[in-house]
Parts: sequence; C-alpha cells; structure tokens
Amino acid sequence: MDASQTNVTLRSLVQTARLQLQTHYPAPEAGALADAMCRHLFGYSRTEVVLYGDRTVSDTAGWQQMLDELMRDRPLAYITGEAEFCGLRLHVGPDVLIPRPETEELVDWILRDNPEGPTSRRMLDIGTGSGCIAVAVAVRRPAWHICACDVMPGALATAARNAEDIHADITCLSYDILSDTPFPAADSLFDTIVSNPPYVTEAQKAEMQPNVLLYEPHTALFVSDGDPVVFYRHIARFGRSHLKPGGRVYVEINETLPDQTRQMFLDNGFGDVRLRKDINGKWRMLRAGL
Repeated sequence: MDASQTNVTLRSLVQTARLQLQTHYPAPEAGALADAMCRHLFGYSRTEVVLYGDRTVSDTAGWQQMLDELMRDRPLAYITGEAEFCGLRLHVGPDVLIPRPETEELVDWILRDNPEGPTSRRMLDIGTGSGCIAVAVAVRRPAWHICACDVMPGALATAARNAEDIHADITCLSYDILSDTPFPAADSLFDTIVSNPPYVTEAQKAEMQPNVLLYEPHTALFVSDGDPVVFYRHIARFGRSHLKPGGRVYVEINETLPDQTRQMFLDNGFGDVRLRKDINGKWRMLRAGL
C-alpha cells in the first residue's frame, strides 16, 4: 500500500510504515518511530490506534514526507522539531544535539544530591545546547539561579526559546569554555557546575549511526584523538576558580575514558571524584567536589 494515497485507515497507515521502516531500522525502533509519527501528525497513541484504527485518513502527504526523511536517516526529532527530556517537550534543531536518556540520569544525580529546600543555589550549565539540563533543573528547583552558556549562537537561541516556552527562569550567556577568558557575569561563583561537553573521539566515528553522523552538529560531539579530555581539563580549571566552597562539578563522560577523566579532575585539585554507570552499565557520569 502506498502511504501517499488518500482515504486509508489509520491502522493500515501505521502498519505499512512499520514494515517499510523495518527495512532500514531494527524492528523495535521501526515500531516506535511509526507510533511517534502517528502521535505527532494525528494525535493518536499506540493504544488509540488499536481502538480507533478503522478511522480513515484523507491527507497523508505529510505522513509520506516524514516517512521518506526517516528512510534517509534524518532523526525524528529534527523532522518534528521537538524532543522529550525529563518529561518536558523541548525544541531542537540542527544547531543542537538531540537530548539523550543518559543525560536525564545526570540531571537526576544533581537533583538527588540537592533536595528542594528554601535555600537558593547557583548553577552553571556549560555548553548548554538545547538548554535541556538547565531547563529541566530550573523546572524542578525554581528557587535556584541558573546560568546556561554556549559558544554557538544557534544553540543559545534554542535554549532561550525552550526556557521561555516552559517558563523556566534561566540566564543564557555566550561563552567559550576553551578560551579561558573571564566569565561574562557579575556573580561568577556557583554551587553547581554541570556539562555534557563534546567527548566522542574521531576514532569512534566509525561506530556511530548514520542519523547521528549525517545530521547532528559535529562541534558538539567530537574531540581529537590526541586530547580527548580537553573539555574536562578546562571545566576543571574553571571549577577551581568559580565554585563556592563545597561546590561540585557534574559531567557526562566518554564511557571508554572514565579513569583518564577522573584523573584529570584529581590532577586539578578535586579531592572527591566519583564515577557512575548509567542504566545500561556504562561509565557515563562523573561528579567532582572540591
């Protein structure tokens, strides 16, 4: 059945898409993509497709266009312009990475270490991208003062848009953590610094999926093989002079370099450095305290 024809049933449309997507994606992922397409374009969940699948769809041009783009490896989040993170619906585009579930675990670590209370805290999100970390924390800790910085204007615009739409109170600033220049804020001392910096080495490119390599911004992903912990070195140095006493740094890390990243923070004067595995058992997070 050609998905571009009119007056097809919802059930047939989804089933046909699943079969076509299975020629390019693993079956579970193909099913999830077809369900997400249906939810985005027609507002029907997977359960509702089962219940109301005999309803006809008269205009499927948008459906076919989305299906064609998926078959060309374009990520669904870039097609729809949105992604879910920590229960929030965020704007995303080619200037920012698509938020990942493992980054949600980093947010959870921060929140668990800092229960909600009357005391306000200051947090800085370095390389904020879509603003997903800063916005998610701001929603759950509304009393905190949160800054989000990035070197890319498009990323800052996306972060600011997400903060505005979700009514999250964050301040977006242009700053290059690799520059070692003064931080552009009057109060540059923080209780918490968090970052999901570029950490994928050039040698690891061959292991990545086409939908990542072809569409997501390489400047937010990759570092050189010769200095894979360059961002962590600058973050650690920044933290030494911009953390309040007892402050902590939280970062997402390359799963193949946990010991090297940990040693980087120890070498820069952090005495309490802890690694944590993600839900899949991979070393993906680090917390460092002064």
